[in-house]
Amino acid sequence: MSGRVKGGKVKGKARSRSNRAGLQFHVGRIHRLLRKGNYAERVGAGAPSYLAAVMEYLAAEDLEKSQNQKKSADGAASKKKLASGAKKVGGEKKVKKAVVGGKVKGKARSRSNRAGLQFHVGRIHRLLRKGNYAERVGAGAPSYLAPVMEYLAADDLELAGNAVRDNKKLELFPAIYNWLYPTMKNLINYYLE
Repeated sequence: MSGRVKGGKVKGKARSRSNRAGLQFHVGRIHRLLRKGNYAERVGAGAPSYLAAVMEYLAAEDLEKSQNQKKSADGAASKKKLASGAKKVGGEKKVKKAVVGGKVKGKARSRSNRAGLQFHVGRIHRLLRKGNYAERVGAGAPSYLAPVMEYLAADDLELAGNAVRDNKKLELFPAIYNWLYPTMKNLINYYLE
């Protein structure tokens, strides 16, 4: 009778909501964070699934865009080298690869490099662990937090750069943020809605 539930049906293997929806993002974790974040009094059952699907779509879109930019930058750099008269002698440059446990490992790449980010993922991970924000910090947490911080910083700098240009200044200085206060207030309200 093991494996049977009420009504005599055979219960299959337990599947997560992410698995059922065919998503990589963790629906249960998003649901928990929505409930604990006090964004609303109640969180419907479908909200975290929908939010996970949207976040996964946006992450995939950004990843594809960064990969395309990297490919175009790599192609432009190689064309520039060839155009400048550099000769290929002996073919491609060979990189020594270490063999560990039967697998060939290439050159080490940082998590920031792999994600195509400017913000340092390893440093954010270290600061999350040392800051006592939680007992444990998952391996994916800094990888999600770094692009969000990078996006907000880029947005902030773009607004500041526009304010500098509009006021015919040549330098970015702290007083600019006083000029931007009304714009920033609207932006913050937009994000909180």
